[in-house]
Amino acid sequence: MRPFGSLGLGDAPLVGGKTASLGELRDLIGSGPIGGPDGFAVTAKPYCDALTAAGSGAELHALLDDFDISNVAELSRRARWRATSSTR
Repeated sequence: MRPFGSLGLGDAPLVGGKTASLGELRDLIGSGPIGGPDGFAVTAKPYCDALTAAGSGAELHALLDDFDISNVAELSRRARWRATSSTR
């Protein structure tokens, strides 16, 4: 885990782009009158380790490895399938 205050845009591969941007924002406006968000990021490695420990990695790969990210309709179909299959 890494606190937002230690993150910048260069940390995107480690924590993702949105979270790295929060760290950058906190650094830029943190001492101003508005202040920046405080918090932490879970880095990619522990997140992947948790997926592996839960046995979710193989299922996610089966669901997403052949996925075309420009196909929004297919994303919706797969998300609905996953949501209904997890409640069974």
